[in-house]
Amino acid sequence: MDRIFIGYFPKRRTPIPRPGAVATEPVDEICSVSDCVASGPEGWREQEKHNFYEKYDRPESAWGVVPAGERGEFALFAYRLLLVEYEDGREEPIEPWWELTAVPMGGSFVRLGWDAVVGGNQHGFGCSPLSCNNRAGEEGVPAVNRFCLAATEHDAIEMARTFSVAKPEPGPYCVVEVWRETGSGA
Repeated sequence: MDRIFIGYFPKRRTPIPRPGAVATEPVDEICSVSDCVASGPEGWREQEKHNFYEKYDRPESAWGVVPAGERGEFALFAYRLLLVEYEDGREEPIEPWWELTAVPMGGSFVRLGWDAVVGGNQHGFGCSPLSCNNRAGEEGVPAVNRFCLAATEHDAIEMARTFSVAKPEPGPYCVVEVWRETGSGA
């Protein structure tokens, strides 16, 4: 399946347990694509430095929206989007009509897993049902890893297809491969 690199994003470290958060074993940290639970820095959208997918083209651009005194609270993530979305269980190709200029990841990034998230041909991403709607550990949902992500691309595709029918959140679902810079806590 084809995929594209969509960029970088700094996210606040989100360890578990915390009140109201996913309590599914073996989850000990939320690393979802969504900004709902594992959030970005305050005011990042208003700076309007992000690309079509609300990611940054360069690591230094991503770090540039984090206040210097708060950098230790954040980790730098990188994302690759599978070029397919799911709506009502149907698979539709994503036809990129925009130009992305994200600089490819260097060797300091490690893959954490895959997320099934609201998005696709839309602008940006919505909720990640595994963490936002506490679907991790639910019957019929494949097991997640310690980052509250699918351990395999296949499992994430099945989750996206299932969520597109069950609709824990409205909208098409897509699959995003999640990476984190090793110096950022991976």
